[in-house]
Amino acid sequence: MAAFGAFISTSSSDPKFDELLPPVLPTNDTNVDAAAAADGQNMVRMYKTKSGLKYVDIEEGEGPLPRRGQLLTFRYSAYVKLPPEKGKPSRKQKYTEDTFLTMDGTKELIPGLSEGLHTMRVGGKRRLLIPPKLGFVSVGLGPIPCQWYERDQLNNLLDRMVELKGGELIYDIEMLQIIDNEADLGFWEDEQISVEDMEVMVQSALQEMAKRPNDLGGRMPGIQGDQPAPIADPDDVIFL
Repeated sequence: MAAFGAFISTSSSDPKFDELLPPVLPTNDTNVDAAAAADGQNMVRMYKTKSGLKYVDIEEGEGPLPRRGQLLTFRYSAYVKLPPEKGKPSRKQKYTEDTFLTMDGTKELIPGLSEGLHTMRVGGKRRLLIPPKLGFVSVGLGPIPCQWYERDQLNNLLDRMVELKGGELIYDIEMLQIIDNEADLGFWEDEQISVEDMEVMVQSALQEMAKRPNDLGGRMPGIQGDQPAPIADPDDVIFL
């Protein structure tokens, strides 16, 4: 099955996140206002989720958060940040930028990007710092660059991350649109049944079965204390 997503433009501009991004507070700094006042400037907090994804919100955006199954259009710039090597500082290398259409909750995106998109609003701008375990962990995950030389550059950078045993993916995201998917059949909103509810359903079904005669002319055996159904006379059995 092909990845559910589409590049819809190749002329998108770089959001210039490096210019928009104020100084970032570390994730363990709990007093944002005090730290910002001490430096005399606006600062933003870096969040870290349980999965290991880190992100910084440049702009919050407006409107509701996306629901699973809705269609998302977003503009992005993608980088690979390699760890320090032989005394050289870590460096960030850009390998592509584009505008992409996908479905919220699809398993065809790299996990870190899918998680980061799910909590964005239209107009929001966010930088995602994605560890290797939430990146290109299996074949077929996207988004993959359209141009062959960008794909080649990405493959080389990912190989280098493996060799150096470190690094991260960086995605600068701008959420452009969140719309309902007319092809969505509602499966995304189905709730998983609990064990308790399943037990109630099974007991109810067994009670209904106990009220009905079985094919051999008796009540269902072993339910509500009923005796086993009598065996039918072979002469009464009609073979078709």
